Amino acid sequence: MNFYVIAPHNSDPEFQHKKEIVNKAATRQGVTAVFAIERLQNFNSEESLIMLKNADFVIADLSCERPSCYYEVGYAQALRKPVILIASLGTQLHQVKDRSDVRFFKDLADYQILIDSILDARVIAQAQMA
Repeated sequence: MNFYVIAPHNSDPEFQHKKEIVNKAATRQGVTAVFAIERLQNFNSEESLIMLKNADFVIADLSCERPSCYYEVGYAQALRKPVILIASLGTQLHQVKDRSDVRFFKDLADYQILIDSILDARVIAQAQMA
């Protein structure tokens, strides 16, 4: 099982820490996190679509309010992928119908707890479907 991660890369000073947290959590669960930035030099919508199509679900961090993240969320939704929206507390949300659809975190420790709980739930759901 693999999942695609949508996140602000350059504008989030905590991105590298968050990426490490996601990768460690994925390794613990035996799943693969796919970050487009690791596979593409520049944003390429065709290659991003291929990665999204191959993902079982998507985690989208809307922190920093990056339009590119919302753009990728739109792709994922058009592909009917399950999208889990997350954001740091205080993030102004755009194009989100209901704030209750977003899971918020307050700091990196809380982010780690959130990522672990998301992956635990997805792995359990996947196992039950098998």
